[in-house]
Amino acid sequence: MDKWSYSKINTANYCTFQFFLKYIHPKKPKPLRLSAYVKGSLLHDQIDKFWNRLGTSEETAKKSSKKKYSNAEEFARYTQGKWKRIVVADKHSETKIHWRFNEEKWQILNQLPKICVPLFYELSKEGPPLFSELPFDFMYENKRFIGRIDEVRVRDGKIVVRDFKSGKPWLGEMKLKYDPQLTLYNAGLYSLISSDNIFAGKLGLKSDSFPKYQIPICSDFEMEFFLIESLPILNDNTKKISWKVELTPKTKRVPQHFLSLIDMINGTRQDIETGNVYPESGRKCESCDMSVACSEEIEKAGSGVLEAKAGQKLFSFMSPRYLLTKEQELELKKLREPKNDENQKKMRFRYKKD
Repeated sequence: MDKWSYSKINTANYCTFQFFLKYIHPKKPKPLRLSAYVKGSLLHDQIDKFWNRLGTSEETAKKSSKKKYSNAEEFARYTQGKWKRIVVADKHSETKIHWRFNEEKWQILNQLPKICVPLFYELSKEGPPLFSELPFDFMYENKRFIGRIDEVRVRDGKIVVRDFKSGKPWLGEMKLKYDPQLTLYNAGLYSLISSDNIFAGKLGLKSDSFPKYQIPICSDFEMEFFLIESLPILNDNTKKISWKVELTPKTKRVPQHFLSLIDMINGTRQDIETGNVYPESGRKCESCDMSVACSEEIEKAGSGVLEAKAGQKLFSFMSPRYLLTKEQELELKKLREPKNDENQKKMRFRYKKD
């Protein structure tokens, strides 16, 4: 079955060669454990479990209590403690965190209070969501889509679907309008509503208002990013937060967004099947978790590398047919011979064993 998660979709959308290394390469090299991913996972977890761990000062004073903080400063210290444990555990981990520079771990530790204190006040002001980390699983055009929606809440009578973003405290207009994650979240929520009348009722809706056999997108859902690190300024006297950039930029999704997502997936698969795959070297490589594996593939390719007129390196088994010699064409044909494995049949791909 052709299964797609957001991570897989994002990889296909980001770089075809990264997609090849992660999902098609016979040995599937290990991705780097980037520090930005580790930090982002910690912040996401803190938000997801925020209300379960929030308690009164009396509750947090008990050692056996599951309540870990009662105010913003305690929340920040608790998050710093979690980060310290991650850093210590990394010393003994087989998969080390890939730090950008030697002191980054301590820089992040010192930054956490500046993120967590205003985050505490913002979350407390909004109140708990209706759903957090909401799982979905649906089929469309013989493709299975799975994932978890960061947050769903009802605000001013509107259904709000939220994605938490750590890292850069701003978003460009193109990402806001066309980022595939919000498109997938919208479709995931639509599928849940259309298949479960009880679930739909919790949102004040009826499932029969969402037909199952149409494009699974609802343009009435209010889609938004929550920028965790959007440069907050906290007034020490009033405890009022102001943000240098918009904290929750909002957008909409329409059926065309989902159709474009399907086209992108089909296009990536077609590129793989026709061998139109090559390293897309550039600025984005600096934040790619497959950068080391990509570099190794380029280095060991040796005589198997061709070069296009534009200077792009092309592996013999990935090259467009008009660039292949007869010997390379025969090798490519062998690689594409069907295999018994169901997934390989779908991709029409095969590799020789070492």
